[in-house]
Amino acid sequence: MHVTKLHKHLKINVAVVSHRHYEIIKSLNCLPRLANKNDIKVCIIDNVGEPNLEVYCKEYSFSYIKNFKLCGFGENNNKIFDFFYKNKEDFENSYFLVLNPDVDITIDNIRKLAREMHAKDIQLSTVNLFKDANHSIPDNSIRIYPELYDFFSSFILKKNKTIINKNLIETPCPVDWAAGSFLMFSSSLYEKLLGFDESYFMYCEDIDICLRSNLLHGQSVVFFPDIKATHYAAHENRRFFSKNFLWHTISIVKFLFKKKNIYPSAKDGL
Repeated sequence: MHVTKLHKHLKINVAVVSHRHYEIIKSLNCLPRLANKNDIKVCIIDNVGEPNLEVYCKEYSFSYIKNFKLCGFGENNNKIFDFFYKNKEDFENSYFLVLNPDVDITIDNIRKLAREMHAKDIQLSTVNLFKDANHSIPDNSIRIYPELYDFFSSFILKKNKTIINKNLIETPCPVDWAAGSFLMFSSSLYEKLLGFDESYFMYCEDIDICLRSNLLHGQSVVFFPDIKATHYAAHENRRFFSKNFLWHTISIVKFLFKKKNIYPSAKDGL
């Protein structure tokens, strides 16, 4: 199989947060196909301390970080960014990919995305995620900014008007926000954003960082419909007063408060 090469000056650093994801990381076998190249490096942060995961990382020469306390999604990705980027010169022609451990993508598609971003000076992007390997069932991974009623409508009525119909998009275009299961940043933009907001433990940190990127730095997330990947997402517990529901509620209220009261004034101060 022919594998395309990345532009000789471009680099991609891949961040993967594992929360008991060793088995799916091993079974997908995506990361070994990406890593140990001159242009692509992988770092896995282990949020719960799985011995098998540490051995696996050593086997494939992935960088491995073990947490000694439970950290949120945003904080974990920020830790990996700090691990990769020690000096300002590390930002040059470099991209930081936030990748879920349950996403499968080819090395050609990752390199294609980086080349497109570099050629068009795009600072933040996502790809076309599907729920199945045949790419027939779309993952609702791009959306418009939610309001509070959208959140409760999704939980109570099982209707979500924020979902963007990807079938109607034929060429790369900006969208409000994309799921944190796959977000590629220019490293310089991620640094300007100070990474994810660590006050979110889980949920809405992806909406938040996409909004800040657009509002504070004029960089919308660009959706590439022709670059595809598979997201084998597990179904979360959507019962009222479940842990996931409570996390969702706290995060959406926090996001809406910041969207209305904090970020507009921050923009005025730039």
